[in-house]
Amino acid sequence: PHTGHELVLGGQRLSLKVLDSRLLQSDSTKCVVWKSNDCHSDVVRDVAWSPLVQHCLASAGEDGRILVWDLRYGKEPVRWLHSHTNAATKVAWSKSHCEMLISGGADRTIRLYNIRVSPHYLMHTTVLNGSVGGVGFSSTHPLWYYGSSTCGELAGNYLAPSF
Repeated sequence: PHTGHELVLGGQRLSLKVLDSRLLQSDSTKCVVWKSNDCHSDVVRDVAWSPLVQHCLASAGEDGRILVWDLRYGKEPVRWLHSHTNAATKVAWSKSHCEMLISGGADRTIRLYNIRVSPHYLMHTTVLNGSVGGVGFSSTHPLWYYGSSTCGELAGNYLAPSF
């Protein structure tokens, strides 16, 4: 992500790991620089580094949760976002607003969150005709975000500048 030598892994073991690729060459047993076990109650489907905050990442799980992690503060998430009614399949951070992220799920929804607005965090929901297969924020127009379904449907939403 920010350093060019770290990568994050999640999967069927329900854990997240951050690896330092520089350490793989010298001693592969010491390449894990951060780890959280049993972070989701089911498979970790997606992970995303924040493009603006180097120590933050988000994970999407088969358990329907989006978890936000600050690697400086231990092995527990700093935010639990429980809005999907089925598997959370995708997660992505805004490229212009460090507090904004989106997720997509098997429940056919795209969810927009602001992690600074508690207690609910959820700002907007878009419903598609099929499971969400991809989400992302525009690189050229930072107030636009998109999602696509596994059926080929594409949905875009615009954040008002006052948002």
